[in-house]
Amino acid sequence: MPGAGKTTVGAALAQLMQWGFVDVDDVVAAEVGDIPTYIETHGIDAFRAQESAALDVVTGAIREGAAPAAVVAVGGGAILAQENRIVLAATGPVVWLHASIETLLDHVGDGSGRPLLVDGAEAALRRLLDERGALYAQTATVAVAVDGRDPNVIAVAIVKALAS
Repeated sequence: MPGAGKTTVGAALAQLMQWGFVDVDDVVAAEVGDIPTYIETHGIDAFRAQESAALDVVTGAIREGAAPAAVVAVGGGAILAQENRIVLAATGPVVWLHASIETLLDHVGDGSGRPLLVDGAEAALRRLLDERGALYAQTATVAVAVDGRDPNVIAVAIVKALAS
């Protein structure tokens, strides 16, 4: 979900595990420029196609050994495409950073700069969670609560959850 802490927690987890870190949004932005501008100009479907392509490249390189092991932060909407869910499951454990609407709102504020939240952050977040929640639960190897927790503590919780 937007504001769950994917980038921050992902970087902390990568550091803890001494792995690389890749944020798929950074890969997409390197290709298309500013993501909100790209979505405004080309639409969300074009962005999702770019996101899927970037996810394929990043995870393919990891699976084939062309890139070292890495924590990969994936945009919350990537889960909507079945092919992305398959790619994620084939690449490694999938972690759902489970956050309350209150935590998400605290992190995203009024949603400025986030195209999917421009019509009101709280209503949009609730709608997104309704649309995606079951997919997150089905795809995730583990779900880790993030509410009120430091990113480094969350990273340790992920390692423990994956080890059990």
